[in-house]
This record gives sequence, C-alpha cells and structure tokens, in this order.
Amino acid sequence: MQDQEHSRPGRRRVVAVNLLGVVHGSRATVEVMRPRGSGHILNVGSLASWVPVPGETIYAATNAPLRRYPVAGTAGTGRGGREGTR
Repeated sequence: MQDQEHSRPGRRRVVAVNLLGVVHGSRATVEVMRPRGSGHILNVGSLASWVPVPGETIYAATNAPLRRYPVAGTAGTGRGGREGTR
C-alpha cells in the first residue's frame, strides 16, 4: 500500500474503491430496497479508520467516512441510521 501513498493513480484508485465504491453501492442498494419498504445495508470498514498505520494515510482516510456515511446517507430517505430506508 505504501507505493500507492505516493502515486497519484494509486491514491485515486484507493479513493474510488474504498470510498466511492461504498457510496455508489449503498445508493444502488437503497433503490432496490425502496419499493420493498425496508432493508439493511452493512458497510464494513477497516480498523485503520480508528487507528491509522504509518504509510497508509490515504487508506485510513477513505475508511474513516464509512463510520458516518450510513447515518448521513439515509438522512434523505426519511429514516436514519439503523432504523430503515423508507
């Protein structure tokens, strides 16, 4: 991972996979769950979001938002956090 810290394409890839992948995947899942009226999304992040490892700054930075995104991301659905997706 350390070589990705210094390479622009590597940094972009880490952000695209770790952060934007979760954002786009969660939004697509909400669209499938909305007609059903319920559902659950479980996003899994890394311990690096709490305790970053030297040399893995970008990786840690892309995992930290995953702790808040599910709550903030459901705010526009009428329910928040663990309560649902109506």
